[in-house]
Amino acid sequence: MKTKKFSLTLALTFGLVYLLLPLSTINASNDQLSAIEPKNEIKVNNFSVFKYQDGRIQGIDAPEKLTDPQKTNILKLMNFNEQEIEKMDTQFKDLLLKDGGIKVDTVTTDKVHIYTDLNGKDHIVTDKNREEINKLRQEELKKSNGEVSPLGVNDGIYSGYGTSVYKGKTSNGVEYIYTYHNRFYFNERPNYTYVDTIGHSWQTNATPKNSTGEYYVQNLALRSDFGFKSIDQSSLTGTKAEVDLRALTGQHIGTLTTEVRIPVSDQGKTAAFASAYAHAHTNNLINMALGVAGITFGSQPGDKWGWRDSFKIGPPAP
Repeated sequence: MKTKKFSLTLALTFGLVYLLLPLSTINASNDQLSAIEPKNEIKVNNFSVFKYQDGRIQGIDAPEKLTDPQKTNILKLMNFNEQEIEKMDTQFKDLLLKDGGIKVDTVTTDKVHIYTDLNGKDHIVTDKNREEINKLRQEELKKSNGEVSPLGVNDGIYSGYGTSVYKGKTSNGVEYIYTYHNRFYFNERPNYTYVDTIGHSWQTNATPKNSTGEYYVQNLALRSDFGFKSIDQSSLTGTKAEVDLRALTGQHIGTLTTEVRIPVSDQGKTAAFASAYAHAHTNNLINMALGVAGITFGSQPGDKWGWRDSFKIGPPAP
C-alpha cells in the first residue's frame, strides 16, 4: 500500500535524540523527590503552592477547586505563558496542575499538512493553495456517491500542538522524567466523524512508560468523556491511538500523554520527537507507522498533520 512519510525522520544535526511518555506513575516519583529536595512555599491568590529548587511546581491534589485566576498564576509558575494558557481548556489545565512539574521550552519545526484525495494522491496544503484544495474537496464530494460525508467540505477547524513537561529525576537520580502531551482540538463538531489516529515517536536511548489518552466533547457547560478507542504501545519507538469521533455538537478535544525517562548522563544533548494526527474522510482508518523519530501515513483519504519538537535535555531554567 502506498504510504506518505512526512519529513520527521531526524537528521544527523540532532545527534542523539529521545522522547517522552505517562502520568500515572509520576506522582510517586515526586513524593520520593520531595523528601530529599527542599521546596519553598509560594502564596498564589491565598493558595499555597510549593516550588522545588530546580523550578518544578509540586502537583496539586484537587485543581478543579481552584479559581481561574489561581490556575492561570500557577501555570505561569510552571513556565507557561499567557498565549499557551489561553489555548488550554479547563480539563487540560487541571491535568497539568495535578501532575506538576515545569514546562520545557521546545522548538517546533517541519510542520506539514497533507490532504490525501479519494485517489490516494497527496497534496501539501499551504496558505496559498488552501482555496484550491477546498475546491478539490467539493469536486470529490460530487463524485463520491455518498462515500464521503456531505458535511466534509472545507473542513478546516483542527488545531494541534505538543507540550513537554519536566518532572524531575527518578528516585535513584540516574534518569530525567518528562511527560509529553500531543493535543488535538476541533473548535466545533468535525465535518467527518469516523475513527482518527494520533501518535508520536522518538529515537532510541530513552525508556518509555505507559501512555494515557482522553477524548471528550465540550458543549457549553456539558462535557461528555469518551476516551480513546485504543492505545497501541507495542512499538519501542512510539505510541499511537485511535480516536472514535462522535457526531455531537461542541468542541472535540483530546490528548495523548506519554512519559519517557532519559539518562542524566545525556544532559545538554538534544532530544526530539515527531507528532502526528490523521483525520479520516471515509470509514477507512488512516494507517500510521511509527519509525525512529518519524511517522509514515497511509494513503487513505483524509487530512494529515505532522510536526517535530526538540529541546535540550536537563532541568529547564526556573
